[in-house]
Amino acid sequence: TLRENPNFRMDIEFIRSDIFFILGKIHHASRNFKDAFENYLQAVKSNDQNMPAQFNLAKVFYYNDSYPQAEEALEKVLKNPRHKDTVEVIRLLA
Repeated sequence: TLRENPNFRMDIEFIRSDIFFILGKIHHASRNFKDAFENYLQAVKSNDQNMPAQFNLAKVFYYNDSYPQAEEALEKVLKNPRHKDTVEVIRLLA
């Protein structure tokens, strides 16, 4: 509970973000980009440091020819240089 763990609310938001990310990946793999987009967006709203969700959100923008939005999402990933997809982000922006 919140009284026992002051970070409880934050933990729930991280878990929620991960769940939306996983749902997004499922829809993404099925090429259901509309539902993938909605889930990735919810994942990022729940945890703005969820870089895999941010990266995949950028991919969905890219697949839908929404290049300015894709670029903006990729820039957010680039601000986190330790993120594992940084090299691929640079490739997509080039």
